[in-house]
Amino acid sequence: PDFQPVVTKSGGRAVYRWTNSQLKPTSSESEKKDKPASEGEKPDLAWTSFRTWQEVGDWYHSLAAPQSVPNDAVRAEADALTQGAKTPEDQVKAIYTFVSTHIRYIGIDFGIGRYEPHPAAEVLANQYGDCKDKDTLLEALLHAKGFTTAPALIGVGFDAVPDLPSPGQFNHVITTVQLPSGRIWLDATPEVAPYRLLVSAIRDKQALVIPASGAAALEKTPALPPYPF
Repeated sequence: PDFQPVVTKSGGRAVYRWTNSQLKPTSSESEKKDKPASEGEKPDLAWTSFRTWQEVGDWYHSLAAPQSVPNDAVRAEADALTQGAKTPEDQVKAIYTFVSTHIRYIGIDFGIGRYEPHPAAEVLANQYGDCKDKDTLLEALLHAKGFTTAPALIGVGFDAVPDLPSPGQFNHVITTVQLPSGRIWLDATPEVAPYRLLVSAIRDKQALVIPASGAAALEKTPALPPYPF
């Protein structure tokens, strides 16, 4: 609001130009040290072409949902992993442990690959992928066993700005699963993290949860671990 743009119109376009200088950092190193680990930096300048978080959710769902449809290989793997599991949560835990510890994290992003995951069957065959690939495989394996899941987009190292709906605010994908006892949050990216543990950088943070049906919405991740250390 303190900076008024110079607006020029040409060829059916309006161009807005802001001029400003910033000779001091937004926050000093001492201020950063005093912040909680879960509180990230906010941008000085941000923009978006999305009008609502639902539009962001619909856009990501169109990219990710087709990739998490299980094929015969994924169904067979899900059956093998859960053989001997006695409860629904035992099934989820067995599948999570496999994706977390056996699928190596490798992230190489080009173009739309920054947001679109690879097909779950491809991730399973290759045995590697980035965070969204691991989420996609995890969801596909869970779908094969009849579970309801939803990806959750989250920012590591910065906070989401609720008034600015944009996928650019997120750099990580985790998984939510609906159990008879309620919803749980899983992050299969760390290859040694115990079941249901979210690392401190993504606890008590705004995440965009995108269900297969229903409205996408910003929700807070759990503030505390699911068990005492």
